[in-house]
Amino acid sequence: SCEQLHIQSASSYDFKNISKSYKQANVVILHKSLADEFEKFCHANNGPLPLLYRSKPGDWKCPPLSSDSDIR
Repeated sequence: SCEQLHIQSASSYDFKNISKSYKQANVVILHKSLADEFEKFCHANNGPLPLLYRSKPGDWKCPPLSSDSDIR
C-alpha cells in the first residue's frame, strides 16, 4: 500500500524560478500492483500530488504532456 512507500526528493534544487510558464513534475515508477493505490493517494492529496498522467505497463510515451517523451 502507499503507506509503505518511501518517497524521496531526487533533488533539492529550486525549480520554481526556471520558467514561470512551466510546472515541475516528478516521475514515479511503481510496480503495477501499487499503481491503483498510488492513484487513489494522489487524488486524495491533489494539491501537493496532482496526478498529471498515468501510463499503462510498458508504455514509455506521455502524449498528453509531451510529444517527444521517452521514459526508457
